[in-house]
Amino acid sequence: MEEEKIHFSFWKRIESSKGIFKPGELLDPESVILNNRLFITGRDSENNPVDLREYDFENDTWDVHSVQGFHPCTDGNSTIYLLIIPDNSDYRYQVIEYSLETLTGTLIDTTGIAPKKRKPTVSSLYFQGCIYFFGGMQIYRGDATGSFVYRLDLETKEWSNVEYSGQFPATVPHAPHTGCRSGHSTVLVGHKAYIFGGTMIEDSLLNAECLTSSIFDNFNTNDLHEFDILQSRWSKIAYKPIACMIPTMTQHAAAANQQFMYIYYEEKIYRYEFQTQNCYKLKKSLKAPKCKGQCTMQLINNYLYLFGNTNEGAMLYRLNLGKGWVWVPGDTMPDYSNFFNHQPTSDLLVKVGDQKIYAHKQVMCRFSSLLRRQLTPGIRTISISEFPFIVINMLVEQLYQDCQLELPRELSHFLQLYRAAHWLGVEEIVMRCQSALNVSPANLRAVIDLVGDIPSARQKCLDYVKTHLKESAMLLAPEQLSELLQNL
Repeated sequence: MEEEKIHFSFWKRIESSKGIFKPGELLDPESVILNNRLFITGRDSENNPVDLREYDFENDTWDVHSVQGFHPCTDGNSTIYLLIIPDNSDYRYQVIEYSLETLTGTLIDTTGIAPKKRKPTVSSLYFQGCIYFFGGMQIYRGDATGSFVYRLDLETKEWSNVEYSGQFPATVPHAPHTGCRSGHSTVLVGHKAYIFGGTMIEDSLLNAECLTSSIFDNFNTNDLHEFDILQSRWSKIAYKPIACMIPTMTQHAAAANQQFMYIYYEEKIYRYEFQTQNCYKLKKSLKAPKCKGQCTMQLINNYLYLFGNTNEGAMLYRLNLGKGWVWVPGDTMPDYSNFFNHQPTSDLLVKVGDQKIYAHKQVMCRFSSLLRRQLTPGIRTISISEFPFIVINMLVEQLYQDCQLELPRELSHFLQLYRAAHWLGVEEIVMRCQSALNVSPANLRAVIDLVGDIPSARQKCLDYVKTHLKESAMLLAPEQLSELLQNL
């Protein structure tokens, strides 16, 4: 309990009325703020929408509304819009208009082609009399609308597709599966929507029939994109982390005002500044509450509200962002992100064959446990012969970007990067490669040959062989199979 006090000493848990949350309710919560009240939607364990929950900030009270739906948005006056999938809707979204004045919900009779049901997280926004809908992972075979931006005009009640410029933030826009993006967070600031992180489908090794047999069926991102609603234009933002690493993430939450966007992921909160495009992390002593799965976050009157499911059930927390000590950097290391292979400032030469990489000891030693032990003050050159130049170059470049660059998609490069990171003791890359590796018939032999002596990779091979013994016997040489099976 003492650790709990330390972690949450600056967070206040908002007590809920008895019975307001039942076990297994309000999974995958989403929320909106309207008239100084927080409204939360969610689903039960059988994926059915549950009653809308309300928290009144001013009176510190909870209430329940007898209306159900997903992906809420609001006109900012007295109406909340919810999306539902009725039984007779051909799996297409319909919209409920819920009035806080009359406490009644009305199903809007729409025309045009509404979006088909998507796997969350999706983006649903209200702007100037229209609902904008995009994102989510396709569910139905042949659906190539994952990159569409849908618009429902609430005056004409007609759905339409927005013709936009720029590129929708997906692997292959307008293609089935690879044209989708899910698990991202969305905020609306003025006439611009910002989406951060999320999950996309890998393209180069994709098996379109079953979406398996690839080490990269899907991957998480940490990129930031802007959709200008007035200009109907997508653009990518090259934000700059300040003294922190921004991990790839999915099933996270975000909230924003005119100055900042706050992002919650795995007990940490990051702040993005719209004007400077800098990103900071909440100091470690203010570690956020631990939410399981999808959560939701809102910002009002300089207070950050975080709602999610914890080991104790559904909880709402509040943090006062007005305290100056919240945003002190936790790492004093200078920003080297623009100095990869920069000869004028380099103090370490990395030689791979007859090729060179101009590096900095502080960067290399920060991530590599091997170099921390071996790089004495007098050493200015290291030679590496164990790996090809392209692999070492990729690895060193990762270090200059806090190990957050996209992993290579070519199988041999990916596996050699995995091996090189293990050899140099770059734990951040090892963990990312370990998480991304999915052993399949297409890569089993290569995995054994290149990284089979790495315990975590070897265990994945062993797990695959145990459940696919017949296929493995056809793929592996007898001595390879025998050696693996000796570990059973």
